[in-house]
This record gives sequence, structure tokens and C-alpha cells, in this order.
Amino acid sequence: MTIQTLDQLLQENENLRFRLEEAEETIRALRGGEVDAVFVESGSEHIYTLESIDRPYRLLVEQMPHGAGTLTAEGAIIYGNRRFAELLGQPLVEIAGKPISSFVVPDSLSVLETLLHDGKLAEVEGEVTLQRASGGTFPVYLGVCALAEGIRGLCLVVTDLTEQRSYRELKRTQKALRESEERLASDLAAAQRLQEISCRMIQEGDVGQLYHQILDAAMGIMRSDMASMQMFVESQDALRMLAWRGFDPVFAQTFDLNRPDTRTSCSVAARAGHRVVVPDVETCDFIVGTPALEHHRESGIRAVQSTPLVSRGGRLLGMISTHWRTPHEPAERDLRLLDVLARQAADFIERAQTEKALRDADRRKDEFLATLAHELRNPLAPIRNAIEILKARSVPQQELEWSCGVLDRQVQLMGRLLEDLLDISRISLNKLELRKERVELATVLQSALETSRPVIDAHGHELSITLPTVAVYLDADPVRLAQVFANILNNAAKFTDKGGRIYLNAEPLGDEVAVSIKDNGVGIRAEMLPSIFEIFAQPERSLMRPSDGLGIGLSLVKGLVEKHGGNIQAKSDGPGEGSEFLVRLPLAGETPVPVSVSPPEDREQPALAKGRILIVDDYQDSADSLAMLLRTMGNEVETAYDGEEAIRAAAAFRPRMILLDIGMPILNGYEACRRIREQPWGREMFLIALTGWGQEQDRRRTEEAGFDLHMVKPVSAAALMELLASLSPSKPGRRRL
Repeated sequence: MTIQTLDQLLQENENLRFRLEEAEETIRALRGGEVDAVFVESGSEHIYTLESIDRPYRLLVEQMPHGAGTLTAEGAIIYGNRRFAELLGQPLVEIAGKPISSFVVPDSLSVLETLLHDGKLAEVEGEVTLQRASGGTFPVYLGVCALAEGIRGLCLVVTDLTEQRSYRELKRTQKALRESEERLASDLAAAQRLQEISCRMIQEGDVGQLYHQILDAAMGIMRSDMASMQMFVESQDALRMLAWRGFDPVFAQTFDLNRPDTRTSCSVAARAGHRVVVPDVETCDFIVGTPALEHHRESGIRAVQSTPLVSRGGRLLGMISTHWRTPHEPAERDLRLLDVLARQAADFIERAQTEKALRDADRRKDEFLATLAHELRNPLAPIRNAIEILKARSVPQQELEWSCGVLDRQVQLMGRLLEDLLDISRISLNKLELRKERVELATVLQSALETSRPVIDAHGHELSITLPTVAVYLDADPVRLAQVFANILNNAAKFTDKGGRIYLNAEPLGDEVAVSIKDNGVGIRAEMLPSIFEIFAQPERSLMRPSDGLGIGLSLVKGLVEKHGGNIQAKSDGPGEGSEFLVRLPLAGETPVPVSVSPPEDREQPALAKGRILIVDDYQDSADSLAMLLRTMGNEVETAYDGEEAIRAAAAFRPRMILLDIGMPILNGYEACRRIREQPWGREMFLIALTGWGQEQDRRRTEEAGFDLHMVKPVSAAALMELLASLSPSKPGRRRL
């Protein structure tokens, strides 16, 4: 046994202390990453180079965005990277050896203990809240697992959830920004398409091509596979296909005329007056179980939306629909853009309809003028022939009577044409006055039949009449109402082939009566029905079926019916299928409407001294022919051809009666009448306004000017003789009628 001296023991103790300090310094340097190699002397020299073994790993760990470290099995901190120290808020040298639990808030300790326990057996993860030395807390995500086999300890990865959540939020924001930019780009592209379509609508061009461009824009906006556009046909109460994109023509033909009872999105939208979206036709309650579902399947349609095209006045113009091959719920922004397109399309359709209506009205006006010229020329030919016969030196009595009959009939025909024109004008200006009274419907219809019977019989038609078994009373103008039914009956006779059938049926329905006049004639085309009652509208003419009249009869009929508080409707299944006109009129109330008849005023009548009459008219043939007629009746007659000449002639001739035209050069009839009335000799003269103007305001103006009577040209000889007979010389003084 070797006995060591005290000095040897002290020297050995000093060596051990030095090596312990060296070992501790080495450990510190290793922990701090301050050395790249370790030299070990143990009988032989060995150098362990950290650069070649551990340095890349340590550099990688140091560059990690997450905190990383190692723990003892009990949870004490052995090592941590730079990020780990930053998260804990202290240098690594200060946290080494401290338990990780000292940096965890109390509420998270149980979670930490579980992670440290389970991490020895498997990789585990969990969320805890750490507390920095400064006192601040923040959530982290811990990943814990055991160190390499044979080493007791744990590996720790720490993720700052505050930064992670901010990062995710940033990513979400960036994604939302990209989506917003994409939507903005899409919206700008859609807006550009809408602007281009708007410009094309203004330029119009090919309307059919424009419809397809609208559908292309709709498909682009809605990201749909198919699209269609329909026009609302009011007369048929249905939607008619205008254009389509994407689906087969069979589908378009199937729904070419979409009526309200059709179980489709567009028919439902038309009835509801707002957009209808069907995300899946297989589950839509109004499509399932109907033939429409099979049609949708055949065309590959799984989802659809229909947006009404409505005028700015609220009138349904049509429908624009988009279709998808898979179930689809349109986005709200897409629907808003579609609304803009729908507004443009509705404005365009309304403008196109208005322009078409103006063109049609202009065309009908031209046709009317041509018809008017034709109808006025018709009586001129027999009139001229009759005049030539009368001009012959010796005319047999039979030919003389025939000529007079021709002249009388043709003048009456021209008079009726003019009266129809005046009636239309009065109705349009709301100046037509009805003379209503309590009248039985059967009486009115009988009067109409008396007028129309010659036309019906001339065509060899069979007339069937069905009237109510009880008396039906109306508050109506019997003459005007008979004119309504006579006009319809005449049309039925003219537009039905010889030997046809006409049915007249009347039936009370509640507080009104329905009168139907139906025939099996030529019928009316569907596109004509909406305009059949418009002014100047007429069915198509044919050389084989000349149409007499001006094309204003049905317009006049409609106006008269509406003046009576009723309505009229035209129906027809098309050419060759006949037509029906249905008139509905309100029944008379309980209290009879008295006939408004003003009793004639008891005024003194001027004497007609020796029948001295002055005729004033700038149309000389009219003045001279009337003068000749009155002279044949034994009167003394003078003529004048303008207003000033009329005043001079009246002062010199001193007539008892003056027939004075209104529209004349130099001085009109109103002013001439006033000046005559200003003279003492003119105050007792009987002045008659003889004019072509017959409106109520015209009659009012003549009375204000001082005329006693207003008569409309042409005046019949019988009316003039009756007037002359009423002017008894025994009753002097002025009279206004």
C-alpha cells in the first residue's frame, strides 16, 4: 500500500479541481455552441470534431423558425436554440437547468405534465400557455418526443401560436385579396361586356344576333352551361322563345310557347313577378312529377334560374334564364350583375317594341290613307257616270231616276265614312256624348240585326240567335250600342265565305251581360289579335275578298263599348278557324236612368219675308248649287264668297236668313257674324253656321259669335225645307237651336 504524502494529496486534489473546472467549462462551451471539436487524452490521443458530426445539425436547429430544445426526463432544460430562448425571454445560459414548468402558467400545468409523461413513449402534441420572465403570456403548440435510444431525456419543439395565427390570418387575407382581385377583374370584364352590349343595343343592327350576345353575357356572368330568352306575348298570356344557347333545339321547341300552367321556373317567375331559382330540378316541388322534369333530364339541365324582364312601368316583357348541368346555387354577386343585364335587355325589348309599334302605326296610317282614297274614289265613279247621263240633252225618265238614286246613295256612303272618322276623333278626344236611357238588350240587338240583315242575307249565311229568356236592361245609348253590334255582325258576314254560319248569343253573368258574335269565317292570325282594335287596323286584304271600310270600325266599336263601361275581346284559333267577338256590358241599376231631354226653348221665330236668303261660302260650287236648290223652292237668293263680301251683300240685300260658312279667306264666318250683329239691320236676321266642323267646341264658338243655328255640311234638302217651314213670318225674332 502506497502511502501518499500530504503534499501529494494536495497536488492530486488540485489536479482534480482543475479537471472539474475544465469539464464544466467544456460542458458550458458545448451548450453554448462555442467549440467545434473536443481533444481527449486517455493513453492515446482522440479528437472529436463537432464540425464534422454535430455542427450542421446545430446550425439547422438554430435556423428553425420554431423553438427547439432538450429536456431531462424530469423536465429540466438542457439545451435550447436561439428561438427557444427568445420565446422564454431569457438567455440560454440562464434558463439551462430550470424546469420547463416554471415557464408555464398554472392553468396549463396539467396539460404539460401529460405531454412530458406521454412524450417518453410516443410523439405527442398539445397547446399550453407560456409565461415570459417579463410577465407576458402567449399560447404555444408543444411537440414532445423521447431523445435517441439509450439517452434519458425529451426533445421539445415550440410553435408560437400568436405568430402562427397571425400568419394564417395573413394567408387568409392574402387569399381573400387574390379572390377579391379576381372578382374585381371578373366584374370589370362583366361590366365591359354589359357596356358593349349596351352600345350594340343603341346601334341595334341584327336583333337576333344581339339576343345571342345577351345570352353569352348571361352565361359568362352566371358561369352557366346554357341560357335562354323569351318574349311575353300578352294576347296569348304566354312566353315565346326568342333565342337560346347551349341546349338542343328540341328543348327550345318543347318550350317554344310557355303558358302559365307549364311547370317550369320561367312560368312560375312570370306568375310571381320575381326571380325564381331552382338549385336542383330533381327536388323542386313544382317540377317533380311533371312532364317538364323529363324534358329537363333529356336536355341535361339540373339547375336553373329565371329572371323576369320588366319594363320601367312594371309591365312583364319577357324572361332570361340560365341553366346548369349540375346542382347549383347562384352567388349573390352574380345575380346582381344579371339584374343589370336584365335591366338593359328589358329596356332594349321595350324600345324595340315601341319602335315596332310606331312603324306599324305608320304603316297602318299609310294603308289607311290608301284605303281612304280607294273608298272615296269608289263613289266618285258612279257619281261622275250619273252626272254624264244628266248632262245629256234628252234623258229618259227611267235613267233620270236611276241617276238621282245613284247620286243619293253615293253621297250617303261618303257621309257615313266621314261620320265614322268624326266619331273616332270624338272618342279619342273624349268628346263623344252618349244619350243614355233605360233600354232592353233585345231591342238593341233587333235594331242591329235590321241594319246587318241585308249583308248577311246577301252572303247566304245562316244566322243562329240565342237570347236570354228574361228581359235584360241596360243604361245605354240605344243608337250607339246598335251601331256596335251591327258593325261586328257586318264584319262576320264579310269575312265568312258564302253559306257560312254566324252565331249571336247573349247571356247574363252576374251584374253584367255577355254578348258573343261568332263565325266560321277566315279567322284572325295570332299576331293580329293584339292590334285588331287599334285605329286603322284591318285584316289582310285580298283581291278575292275586297274589304270595304276604312279599318276604323273595330276601333270605333271598342271606344263605344268602353264609353258604356264595358269591354270587348277578340278570339280566334287562327286562319280558317273563324273568330269570336265577346262584348261585356254592365246591367242597368235598380233605379231607371231617365232620358235626358231638354225641352225646346219657347223663343220667337223670325219671319221669312219673301224668302230672302243670303248664302256665303268660299267654295263657289257649294254656294251656287245650294242657291240653285233654294231658288227652285221659290226663294229669293243671293251669294257671296268671302266674309267682307258677305257684310256688304247683307247690308244691300237685307236677307231674313243667312247661311254662313266659317272657314273663309279675308274674314272668317265668326267675325262676319259679329259685325252683322253689330248693325241695327242685322240684329233680327236668322244666321246659320253652315260648316264642315261639327265638334262641341265648334258649336259653342258659333253660338258665342251670335249664330242662331249650327248645321254640318252637307245639309240635306229635307232638313233645309223643314227648317224653312219652321221659320214662320208671323213670329219675328231670333231663335237658337
